[in-house]
Amino acid sequence: MSEEKEVIAYLVSTLAQLEKRIDKVDNHTVRVKHELDGLSEGFNTRPELSHLEALQAEMAKLSEAVIPWQQLETLQPMDSSDNPALTNAVVLDNDEDSAKEEIDAFADESQASAISAENFLERFNEGQRDFTEINLPKSISLKT
Repeated sequence: MSEEKEVIAYLVSTLAQLEKRIDKVDNHTVRVKHELDGLSEGFNTRPELSHLEALQAEMAKLSEAVIPWQQLETLQPMDSSDNPALTNAVVLDNDEDSAKEEIDAFADESQASAISAENFLERFNEGQRDFTEINLPKSISLKT
């Protein structure tokens, strides 16, 4: 019988220790839950979130506004004569093209007037000193 009493006493003390541990775990769990709730609340009410939601709402409004414009463009191709801005843009493009053509023509003319190093030396030895109208090769330097 005394042996049974010892076993029962041991089991009772073990149960008491387990109950204390469970109470500690419960207390820690409650604290962790409160901290987690606080973090969740802070995360869900952060200022960036309201700003992002406002931006998303604006983007949705803009998307809704753009869809009819896109549908109009696909249904009615725009004629440039209806829009003076487009007509002016075409004229500017033509002006730029003609300017490029003039530059290319000038470059071709200057290439045509290029002389060889031998021809330059021959003219220089003959006394010619004005080479402003002639495209000199890059290998010739007139530095004195």
